[in-house]
Amino acid sequence: MAIGLFYFCKSTKTASAVSLHLVFFFLMACNNGSKTVPDNPVIVDSVLSKVSGFRRGAMMHYLDTSYQRFKPGRGDIYRKYDKIRDYYFTIERDYDSATLYADSMLFIIHEPYINGQYTGDYVKALFFKGDALMALNRYEAAFALYYQAKDIVSRKMKGLPSSVGYYSRLAYELYKQRNYREAIPVFHQAFAEMDKEKDPFIRFVYKQMHLDDIGLCYSNAGIKDSALHYYNLAFDFINKHALVFTDRTDYIETAKGVVYGNMGKLLMDMGNDTAAERVLKESIALTSKPNRAEEDAQYTRERLAGFYLKRSEPKKAQQVIGNMKVWLDSVNGSVQHRERYLRLRAAALAQQGDYKNAYGDILQYLSLNDSVTSASKPSPEQDIRKQLQYLERTQELVLAKEKEQTQKLYLYIIIICLLMAVIITVLVWRLYRQSRRNVSQLIGLNKEINTRNGQMQKALEALEKSQYENTRMMKVIAHDLRNPVSAMLNFAEMQVNEWLSENEKKEMVRIMQKSGTDALSLIDDLLQTNASVKDIEKVPVELDHLLDYCVKQLQPKAAEKKQQLEFYPVQASIHADREKLWRVFSNLIANAVKFSPAQETITIRMKEDGAHIMVAVEDHGIGIPTELKEEIFNMTLTAKRKGTQGEPSFGLGLYITRQIIEAHNGKIWFENNNGCGTIFFVSLPINFSAS
Repeated sequence: MAIGLFYFCKSTKTASAVSLHLVFFFLMACNNGSKTVPDNPVIVDSVLSKVSGFRRGAMMHYLDTSYQRFKPGRGDIYRKYDKIRDYYFTIERDYDSATLYADSMLFIIHEPYINGQYTGDYVKALFFKGDALMALNRYEAAFALYYQAKDIVSRKMKGLPSSVGYYSRLAYELYKQRNYREAIPVFHQAFAEMDKEKDPFIRFVYKQMHLDDIGLCYSNAGIKDSALHYYNLAFDFINKHALVFTDRTDYIETAKGVVYGNMGKLLMDMGNDTAAERVLKESIALTSKPNRAEEDAQYTRERLAGFYLKRSEPKKAQQVIGNMKVWLDSVNGSVQHRERYLRLRAAALAQQGDYKNAYGDILQYLSLNDSVTSASKPSPEQDIRKQLQYLERTQELVLAKEKEQTQKLYLYIIIICLLMAVIITVLVWRLYRQSRRNVSQLIGLNKEINTRNGQMQKALEALEKSQYENTRMMKVIAHDLRNPVSAMLNFAEMQVNEWLSENEKKEMVRIMQKSGTDALSLIDDLLQTNASVKDIEKVPVELDHLLDYCVKQLQPKAAEKKQQLEFYPVQASIHADREKLWRVFSNLIANAVKFSPAQETITIRMKEDGAHIMVAVEDHGIGIPTELKEEIFNMTLTAKRKGTQGEPSFGLGLYITRQIIEAHNGKIWFENNNGCGTIFFVSLPINFSAS
């Protein structure tokens, strides 16, 4: 038989033992149910790993003693009960006690399960209790528990499998009822379901088990080639995972032994006696060791004894039958095993001529066989398909009733919502009418605020513009005042010198007077804050006379650096603003003086060019660097440079110059003089007329 197949037999328990267990469980529940104690999985793993192979008394004593050393949580107590339940179910076949401990497992985690905890453990406990009830032939109750567990998995665990799944149990029950062909697809479904199992060892255990079970179904259905194929698949699967689970050697060898036993029976049916005898002996060697699948070893002994009797080898059969008797006496084996033992021993004695003892065994066999046949006959309630159909119909009725109640609840909710909607609509309408009045008032206030904000913004912009213009005008006038004031100072100093002639002194006084007049004109511009360099007043201007005046005015400044100012005039008369053009050419000539070294010559030329008159101011000074070409005509600090003798510069002159020239519809530009000095060009229209 496969590891996963359950072998059921009845077992009884005295009423006193049941009562003692219930008292013990009640006390444990009272001690642990009142407080929420965290689980201790590491401690419990260590404790449970050490009791493997213990007999019941030693195991119970060790568990009780170990659990007194720490404060166990509900999950810890659940695992303790599960260990004891598993011992009763698999080792002693005491299904009544296994049922009680499954009940204890359900009770200890019932309260947290209601609150959404221990859902997977609760499902396992339902399956375990169902297994015990199935072994006690209480089929209807077992099926109900299986279905309840399946329903919880589908509703609360989103289809995730438990390690003891619904489809596995359904397949085993179909197998028990000899519905082998119907069991095969269910085993396949159980095999596929285990792909979702997170624990790799549990996944391995059940998948290899289901491969063996499928082979067993094919074997019993008479499809021998498919059976042998699945047995080989099971062997390959086990050998592959033996390299992974190196610490589970006992289980790996037991699993191989079980598959060997099932394969041996198949080889016997296929007539391959040599291979059958070999694998049956190998199966017994692997499974008969203590704490392994000893009952599977007994099944294999029964097959091997039958194999020898079929080949008329009673002595070999008698030796195997003797080993069967040893196991039956040690574990008080089931009625089915004892019945098969008597049948095989009677056949072996008969083949050896001991008919008297063989007859006695046959009588015992017939007595036991009647009870086994009666117990194994399927009852109407044992038909798992009918039970499942009944449970599904019952569940459908429950769901229909719940659906009806839910629909009524929804109807009540809809009615309440409609009433609330009507009330809310009335309130909203009233609020809407009130809000319209409020909004109208707010719109009026908002318009008034926006209007005043706009007025304030315009006033602020006007103030900022006025401030900017005043500041700019002060800078421009202050810059232009330097030239006439400087000229007056220079001429005043020259007046002190006695070597000047009377005519020269008069000329100087005249120039000083003109410089003072220019300075006063600039001061008037400063007082008229709205004035701008672009505001021009056209008058006839003799440009050659204006340039000659500028040259004479700046001659003393050039003399300080021993420079020569050479002027080449061309008679030209234009309509322009005389004072502003004086600023332009004074700035250009003053810059040439400032940025030329001592003893250099500065040339001022005039040239008539069609409808324009062009003036060129050429120096041999420090020139203009390439990086300043784009900014030389802007009001910027980066264009400021000191003169050749440290004269200060304010960065305003050329900016003012360009503004004035452009206001006269003229042009100004410069060229570097072959790497030594600069030539500034000014082009003005001769017939310029400004509005």
